[in-house]
Amino acid sequence: MILVINNRSHFIYELEQRLTELNVKFMVMDKRDTLKLRRLKKFKGIILSGGPLALNKKMYLEDINLAGEVLLDTNVPILGICLGHQIIGDMFGAKTSHMKKFQNEKQRIEIVYPDDLFASFKTKTITVQEAHHNCLNKLPPGFTLLARSKKTKIEAMKHKTRPIYGLQFHPEASGKTGIKILKNFLKICGEL
Repeated sequence: MILVINNRSHFIYELEQRLTELNVKFMVMDKRDTLKLRRLKKFKGIILSGGPLALNKKMYLEDINLAGEVLLDTNVPILGICLGHQIIGDMFGAKTSHMKKFQNEKQRIEIVYPDDLFASFKTKTITVQEAHHNCLNKLPPGFTLLARSKKTKIEAMKHKTRPIYGLQFHPEASGKTGIKILKNFLKICGEL
């Protein structure tokens, strides 16, 4: 089973739909739920959704009664999407910067290191859906850059020794390309 932590994403229904289409069991956790580390162990993977602009990224995890440290102490694969990507970056020592212009468009990104998350792509450039005001200003220590674009330096990243991934874009709203990326993450989790 996959745990989806809903950070108030306006794409949460698309994410649920994609997981349903892929025949994956999942549970969506929101601000009314409480989750302890012991209960986290029953999940094969965790997805941190996107969410609205925030002054303090950790406030979203506090809303759902889950400390970031508890989340990062688990050994299951984690995929951060948009705000989830920024939360991971912040927790590992990067900072989030406000962009001059809201990015809400299809964007071509360059895969610079294919890794398992981009394993099924034959080309080095793909088109994905962006929807963000903020982005990471640098790669956090201990992470590898997986993809970049002209507008965002860190479109995708992975921790060097743990299965922790971040995507600035929204795979759940990126058509067949996004479905391939979600499938690859679910394979990493052992769910497909």
